[in-house]
Amino acid sequence: MWLFKLWPRGNRRSLIFIGLILIFTLWVVSADRINIGGFEREGQPLGLDLRGGTHLVYEAQDPESVTGQQMAGVAKIIETRINRFGVSEPIVQQMGEDRLLVQLPGVTDIEQAKRLIGSTAVLEFKEHKVAEDGSPILDETGEIQWIPSTAQGDGVGQPLTGEFLTPNSQVVIDPATGLPEVAFQLTSEGAKIFERVTSRLIERPLGIFLDGELVSAPTVQAVISESGVITGLTLEDAEVL
Repeated sequence: MWLFKLWPRGNRRSLIFIGLILIFTLWVVSADRINIGGFEREGQPLGLDLRGGTHLVYEAQDPESVTGQQMAGVAKIIETRINRFGVSEPIVQQMGEDRLLVQLPGVTDIEQAKRLIGSTAVLEFKEHKVAEDGSPILDETGEIQWIPSTAQGDGVGQPLTGEFLTPNSQVVIDPATGLPEVAFQLTSEGAKIFERVTSRLIERPLGIFLDGELVSAPTVQAVISESGVITGLTLEDAEVL
């Protein structure tokens, strides 16, 4: 026997109206851009619950030894690395003094996400490739070519990298100008290499590259050996550097 449920006409209209509201609501949530009667609103980024993706929380190994400033610098490095790989609308947020939240919409492979942001950052110093007259050599696109800054330390000629920096670099404020600077120190071998590199680059730029991308190119003002400062930076750039 077939059974039918009859609805009064008024109730049927109510159900149709509710159904139309539900359809409109789903369209609003999924639309990137909405235009109704001349009123336009850009769509908001969808959360991981709607788009799918990876949610990671990183915590400092020794929370008592890190500062919020250091964590902010790490967040900038991670964000730069993610953007270079084309992840759409990533979220990198600082959580307190010792944790970072990373959300990667569309990245569902957790191991891939860890590889994407978990490798150690590579810091390199480079200089302009120059012709015999000292002028910079350009590549086919018209951009200045950079080559690794190399000099002899305790052994054969070695490229100048972050390996020779001691782990106490910090942002300081110059009391005379009130502007931020990055103060750094080098190991004994790094001091020898840095002294030889800076002695030949007076009044020329020394490029600082992080993961292959140019972060800063300060002009060498003096020969530097054990320690030095980098000036001409905004506070945000100084924290990243």
